[in-house]
Amino acid sequence: MTAVLLALLSGFYLREYYPGYSALIVVGVAAYGVVEFVGQRLPHRAHNLARYALCAFVVFLIVIVPTLLEIILRRGSAPFDHIHDGALQSEVAMQFLLAGQIPFGQNYAATTLGQWQHHVIDPAINFELQHYLYLPATFLLPIPVYLLTQNLFGWFDIRIISIIAFALLWMLLPQMTSSWDDKLGLLIAFGLNPLFVPFFIEGRNDISVLLWLVSSFLTMQRGRTKLSAALFALACVTKATAWLVAPFYLTHLWLISAAKRKIFFQSALVFGVVFTVVILPFAIWNMRSLAGDVLVLGEGASTKYVWGYGISMILLTLGLLPDRLTAFPFWALQFVFGLLTMIVSLRYQARRPFVRTLITASAAFTFVIFFFSRNLIDNYLGFALSLALIAYFIPNESRVA
Repeated sequence: MTAVLLALLSGFYLREYYPGYSALIVVGVAAYGVVEFVGQRLPHRAHNLARYALCAFVVFLIVIVPTLLEIILRRGSAPFDHIHDGALQSEVAMQFLLAGQIPFGQNYAATTLGQWQHHVIDPAINFELQHYLYLPATFLLPIPVYLLTQNLFGWFDIRIISIIAFALLWMLLPQMTSSWDDKLGLLIAFGLNPLFVPFFIEGRNDISVLLWLVSSFLTMQRGRTKLSAALFALACVTKATAWLVAPFYLTHLWLISAAKRKIFFQSALVFGVVFTVVILPFAIWNMRSLAGDVLVLGEGASTKYVWGYGISMILLTLGLLPDRLTAFPFWALQFVFGLLTMIVSLRYQARRPFVRTLITASAAFTFVIFFFSRNLIDNYLGFALSLALIAYFIPNESRVA
């Protein structure tokens, strides 16, 4: 019933566009439904390829075209408009690096980011103006495309990288299961996730870390543990959200190497080498700035603003927090509930050493840590849900590394 799933998720976006454009989306969904229910008389391969092409067409209309439009609109207006502040900050970070300055520990208030006008909180207490919150791969990997587009067109938008990452994920995700219904269900649910699409369009960078995670999970399924470890390391040097997957990734690696422990240690060594190669130069350059920026979420509670959809907003609504800047030991809630979730998940993982279980445990733990944090923002929910959706569509029979 992938046609029903496509229709339901596409419906979230019809009011976002002009009626004529939305009608084109409806045509694509209707064509998919016809092929799914009537086209079964076609040869099996032709039937599946037709569904895949129509699914890609609908997702292209809903995800890629609006992203390209935002890039064009930004090009025709100001560089700080039609883009998310995190994406803009990564572009500025590249400029700092190419100018010979470390992106960590810089004052972003004096850059284009300081002109960004869409703050949901008071710009005066926006710690993104004083801290670069992401890891080095976020600004290192886009540099070749940045230099190319600057030389060819005189401008750059980091969402070009996001579109490339999305296209790569579109090719990788179907390889995680053999069933065509599961392949298409995964592509539809992931590609039209309402907690992913709007944030992808504005330039949030969850797509980059998801690309490395999915690549790592897929190669782990195929028994290429050292390559998987290298790809997982790239996820961990892209965004700290990948760190929440690490306990379950390492546990899975340990479980599947029970008969040959050198597999675990070799893979762990590969992970350590890749992680060190990316992080060490910046640690040597200015360890204090690197640690101060990346670990800013571990600073005193008074430096962070209560926002989002987690326990903090419940406490604020009930009046248990007087205001959004009141100090509160959310770390204690994260520790208690996170530890309980980890214990249960690891025990479950030990009984079922599948890649699917690894992803399921990671999704559950990630959600719990985010929920009990000071600010569970929307794209964090989207990240956890993306992991859960991937796990849902992968059968238990998936090959274990």
